[in-house]
Amino acid sequence: MAYLDSLGVLNEKVIAVHCVALTDEDIAVMKQRKMKISHDPISNFKLASGISPVTKMLREGVTVSLGTDSPCSNNSASMFDIMKTAAILHKGMNHNPTLMPAEQVLGMATIDGAKALSWENEVGSIEAGKKADLVIIDLNKPHLCPLYNEASHLVYAAKASDVETVIINGKMVLENSKLATLNVERTMEMVKKAKNSLLNRLSTSNK
Repeated sequence: MAYLDSLGVLNEKVIAVHCVALTDEDIAVMKQRKMKISHDPISNFKLASGISPVTKMLREGVTVSLGTDSPCSNNSASMFDIMKTAAILHKGMNHNPTLMPAEQVLGMATIDGAKALSWENEVGSIEAGKKADLVIIDLNKPHLCPLYNEASHLVYAAKASDVETVIINGKMVLENSKLATLNVERTMEMVKKAKNSLLNRLSTSNK
């Protein structure tokens, strides 16, 4: 980070992804330059690349958001999986069950994600003047019953399949758990064809 800082490329618009090999000096530079972080714990686990010192960064006031790193190194794009993994990972790593409370992790997935992209004045929270980006979750399910703490439920118990409605900038894109803007069957067929095409090309190139 000191070298990058000497080049003058670090500022509040930089999102540092993964961050699994940081020193305390690196974190100090990141704090000074008001950099943002994308923490991708499942991808880091799968690739065995390391564990980001998230709790240290949070203590220093660095903005840490959550990311999936895409299905390429995650096999999923579920932010619910990411929230739960991030929450329990750092509790276990630090032998401290009070770290990464559900409310904080939920914030990392929402408003801190907006801050990382410099969009906090547009999205990331439900406020007058911001875009209507909302999800509605069906809590009337056995694994979500009884309800005691909403944030804890969202982080530890809810799944992507529990999302019933998704609204993006006021437009309904998922209603009654069905996509309103995408032909799922057609898309799945296209994906299968793309997979077969890639495998054929790989087989040909290896001959």
